[in-house]
Amino acid sequence: EKTANGLEYVFHKKNNGGKTGAIGDYYFFDLIVKRSNDSIINNSYETGVPAKFLRRKSLYPGDIYEAFSMCAEGDSLSIVLLADSFYSSHSFPFPAYLVPGEKLTFTMKIKEILNVGEFKMKMFDSELTDIEDFLSKKGWAVKTDSTSGIKYEITKANPMGQPIVLGDSVKISYFYYYLNEKIIARSKQDDYWDFEVGNPDHMSGLSRALLFMREGEKMSTILPFSEAFGEDGRAGIPPFSTIVMELEVHQVKKNK
Repeated sequence: EKTANGLEYVFHKKNNGGKTGAIGDYYFFDLIVKRSNDSIINNSYETGVPAKFLRRKSLYPGDIYEAFSMCAEGDSLSIVLLADSFYSSHSFPFPAYLVPGEKLTFTMKIKEILNVGEFKMKMFDSELTDIEDFLSKKGWAVKTDSTSGIKYEITKANPMGQPIVLGDSVKISYFYYYLNEKIIARSKQDDYWDFEVGNPDHMSGLSRALLFMREGEKMSTILPFSEAFGEDGRAGIPPFSTIVMELEVHQVKKNK
């Protein structure tokens, strides 16, 4: 079938009465993308991670957002999109193996439709599970800050070291990564970061974690996304990213 805007589609299963969504909602769905020769270029069933899209106003007639407007939870359908239009409208790099003007078939099974509030709760719940799995694997003996949710372990203590307070300037070395242990950044040997505790231009969780430390100490800490790069992420760092940091404080300077 084809919509008035030219979107080619076919429903394999229609869940009449299922939960529908609106612009601004998040759609989670199993996805298989095929080329015109039936070769598969994306298959979420293999990764076990459903695709996720934030529904927006249509970017062009007959786009994927128009397909979402016809869907309810439990629906299964296939749509045909021009590769050029899909990739360019979402600012995705155009894969070299595709041909301009080529049509792609997206087969989607809508698993869940969540409004913003429901989505945030899902992300919070998912993060808690992922953190517990990480800690179970690592065997860290962490403490938890009840205010921020930051988890930390002092791996090298220095009880006589200078305690850190807001406004202090500290020289630190760092190593931080995701829960899947993919490295984000690390300091070079003997190249310390001069950081002012409480600096609003950096992760709030970094300053909070440093307040649990003294000069000469090392710490392993987990920053929830709310204390790291938040719901929007930052260049190269996805939204809702939980950050693991390993810190060492080499010097504390008291600022008057």
